[in-house]
Amino acid sequence: MKTLDQFNVERIEFWQSNKTEKNGIACPLCGKELIDSADGIVLTSSPPKVAIRCLSCHFKGLRIA
Repeated sequence: MKTLDQFNVERIEFWQSNKTEKNGIACPLCGKELIDSADGIVLTSSPPKVAIRCLSCHFKGLRIA
C-alpha cells in the first residue's frame, strides 16, 4: 500500500505532465472509454463532480468525483 506522501507525489507528477486519464466509463454515445479532463477542477457541487469527455465522438459531461 502507498503512503499518502507517495500518492500525492504521483498525482502531482500526473497533473504537471498534463496527461489525460481513462476512467473505465463507457461513452453513452459511442461506447469508447471516457477520460477525465486534465484541468484539475472538481466542482464543489453536492456530490462533487469531475468533467469527462470522449476523444472519439467529443461527448462532454460530468461524473461524480
